[in-house]
Amino acid sequence: MGFIMRCISMVLAMLITLVLLPPVSSYADSELSELEGIIMDINAKQTSPEKVGKIEDKLIDLYGHVVDPSEISRLIKEFTPGEAITLVVFMKLLEKTDTKVVEMKKSGLGWDKIAEKVNLSLQKVVKTIKLFRKSAC
Repeated sequence: MGFIMRCISMVLAMLITLVLLPPVSSYADSELSELEGIIMDINAKQTSPEKVGKIEDKLIDLYGHVVDPSEISRLIKEFTPGEAITLVVFMKLLEKTDTKVVEMKKSGLGWDKIAEKVNLSLQKVVKTIKLFRKSAC
C-alpha cells in the first residue's frame, strides 16, 4: 500500500508541475513576439525624417555616453527606426558599442538568438525599449 501511495503522489506531483508551470520556451516566444510587435509599432509611427531625427537625437542624448554617437547615427540610416532602437538598446545593456550585434542582425539572426549569443535577457531588452519609448516616441 505504501509503494502505491508514493507512486500516485509522484505522478500527481509531476502532473501538477507540468500543468502549473508554463514552458520556458513559450515565455521566450512571448517576449520575442512582444519585441517584434513593438518594433513594428515604432516603424509604423516613425515614418517622417523629422520623427526619425528626433529618435536619433534622443538615443544619442540617453545612450551616447555608452554607445558611440556616430554608431547611433549610422544605425538610424541603415535600419528601420525600430530595429535601430533595438540595436542601440542591446549595446546600451552590453555597456559598449558592439558591432557584433549589428553583424548578427545583418546575417539574419533573430532577436532571441542575438540575445542568447550575447547573454542578455530579451525581457530586459523589451523593458528598456518600453522605457525609451515613454521618453521619445
